[in-house]
Order: sequence, then C-alpha cells, then structure tokens
Amino acid sequence: MNKTNALVDDINGKVKRTDPLFTAIGDLGLTVSDVNHSTRSLATRVSSIKPARTLGGFYLLEKRFYQERKK
Repeated sequence: MNKTNALVDDINGKVKRTDPLFTAIGDLGLTVSDVNHSTRSLATRVSSIKPARTLGGFYLLEKRFYQERKK
C-alpha cells in the first residue's frame, strides 16, 4: 500500500509540473486560431477591392502594356 501511495504521489507531482506546458500549448493553439481568423478576414476584404483601387494607376498601366504587347 505504501508503494502505491508513493507511486500516486510521484505521478501527481509530475502531472502538476506538466500542467503549465499543456496550458501554454492550449494558449498557443488559440493564438494560432485567432491569427488564422484575422488572416482570412483580411484576405476577404482585400480580395473584394477592385484591382484599380488596390494598385492605383499601376493597374491601368499594366493593362495597357499587355494590350500593346498582344498587337
């Protein structure tokens, strides 16, 4: 019985020492999830902007350049 109690105490001590590790891993997972959500949101907003607005006058210059090269 003493060996069992000692083993249980040892396991409980080791579990207490690893708890912060798993808490940190869980927090990291939440942070990664938040970053993914923010990235998706940003990508959605950027992709909904018209190219001429996104790139300013460069879009029009590029379009004209490619049209002239096709001729």
